[in-house]
Amino acid sequence: MIFLDIKNFVLENEAGVRKNKRLYKILDFLSVTLFLLLVAVLLNLGDLFKLIPPLEPYVGLSPDIPLLYIRYDTIILFFICAIVTYAGLYLYRRYRSKIYIWAGRTPPKDENSFDIMERLHPELKDRLRTAYDNLDDNNIIAADLKQHVSKDIEGISGKELTNKKKIRAGLVAVAFCGIILLAIFFTGFTSPLDPASAVTERLPSFAVDRPDVDPDNSTTVNESASSTAVGTPPISEDPGVEIDVTLPPGSGFGPGELLNESDNKTFEPSKYYPPESLSSTHFYDTLPEGYADLIKDYFQKLAETS
Repeated sequence: MIFLDIKNFVLENEAGVRKNKRLYKILDFLSVTLFLLLVAVLLNLGDLFKLIPPLEPYVGLSPDIPLLYIRYDTIILFFICAIVTYAGLYLYRRYRSKIYIWAGRTPPKDENSFDIMERLHPELKDRLRTAYDNLDDNNIIAADLKQHVSKDIEGISGKELTNKKKIRAGLVAVAFCGIILLAIFFTGFTSPLDPASAVTERLPSFAVDRPDVDPDNSTTVNESASSTAVGTPPISEDPGVEIDVTLPPGSGFGPGELLNESDNKTFEPSKYYPPESLSSTHFYDTLPEGYADLIKDYFQKLAETS
């Protein structure tokens, strides 16, 4: 009976310590990840994805989630923060002793169930460990030690091994960052900071090349072009100069009739882009005021002649 009491007590404590360590790691991971995400959102670091062409169309857009405005760049930031947090915590746990020694401090000891129980109950110091190691011994000294240890562990609960302060601090950190992030996503708050512009000003090589666009007719401006894409071709207006405007032989055929079979290429679909990034933001459901009759008459005559 004494043998089973001590063995079950130690095994239950070991299982509880392992469970608590997993809980501590989860809380550390969530608290650090949410804190980094909160900082990234407040600094508007998602705006930096404008400098990455594959991600640029998704910046500022959000999936259709009821009551929440979570942008695609924020979702990407979450995964980046999670990866950074996991890597940072892994390196910290792996090189914790060296970090403390480098800082001139004593590294903390990784306690097991015996260390924690002996720290909470000094009367069990060395005695519980010794009794467990000599469970199979039946000599008088070992039997007496096991009998006294069995009486000492009566009434001791494994819940004492849980560091309630650490769990409480982790829950508070997760709740604090989570509530602020939910408020940001619910209200659609966007930071006024523009880190992408700051980066391109200091490092022009990171700027994404875009074609110049004429704001009046939204057509690409090409100063080196020798002809216009829309409208009549440029004609010299010098007086007294005759210009040959006759078409050369073979003209009048469409481009489709001049293509050879070897010129035909297999159709390759373009990459997927969210519809919101390609759709026009200006659409008028009604005709311009004062021009309704003129527009209707134009299309009516066009239909009669065609």
